[in-house]
Amino acid sequence: MNVFGKSTPAEPLVSRDSVSTTASPLSASQLKDDGYEAGALAGVASGALARAAAQELLASAAEFTLIETLNSQTRDRFADLAESAASSSSAKELSQCNDQLDEYASHVSVLERHVANFELVAAELDDYTRRLEESVRRRIVYPYAMPPQPPLAAAANTRTAP
Repeated sequence: MNVFGKSTPAEPLVSRDSVSTTASPLSASQLKDDGYEAGALAGVASGALARAAAQELLASAAEFTLIETLNSQTRDRFADLAESAASSSSAKELSQCNDQLDEYASHVSVLERHVANFELVAAELDDYTRRLEESVRRRIVYPYAMPPQPPLAAAANTRTAP
């Protein structure tokens, strides 16, 4: 990327061999300040140095982009982990509440069995009370009561002779 934020095509990296344009060591006559060779070599060297600096900037920009990408992925991953940790904490609390409710559920089932037994005993006592009332009525009330009279006989007893 250049200064204005636009990406530029990557140039090949500069090596030591590509900086030097001569195959053999330079002679003293070639390194004179007023010689043609020294100026050309200085231009080549400064151009190579500029290309190397540009490559370093491109590599640094690519590394910076990579670090930004890794940073955002790490941030997202930690957000997911934080959510997962909160969920597991909630799940642990729910598990503890469930264990406590299981204890109460066992108490409720015991109470339910006791209530069913009480209902059974109450039904048996109700039957026994009904039979006892019938027995008492037969032995105490009916022997002293007047037997019911037929309707015709009752009408004959109410008439008087003239």
